[in-house]
Amino acid sequence: MKKLCTILIAVFVLFACIPASSQVYAAAKKPGKVKSVSVKVTNQNQISVKWKKVKTAKKYEVYVRVDNGKFKKVKTQKKRTYKE
Repeated sequence: MKKLCTILIAVFVLFACIPASSQVYAAAKKPGKVKSVSVKVTNQNQISVKWKKVKTAKKYEVYVRVDNGKFKKVKTQKKRTYKE
């Protein structure tokens, strides 16, 4: 349960977006922030996290908070859901 709480706390800070274009421009815009994050506890040891699409994002980086309070990237993915 402690792990689930740590993950839930991290949910609101865990997403960083990767820009949709792979080309680099001098005045490139930052990707938008992920909004409307929802978390569902599916059973005692699993959660499901969903979020709305960010227009400028091609992929999403998922981070989980570890014991020392820092965040660790666990996955880079295209889909807008994550299960732990």
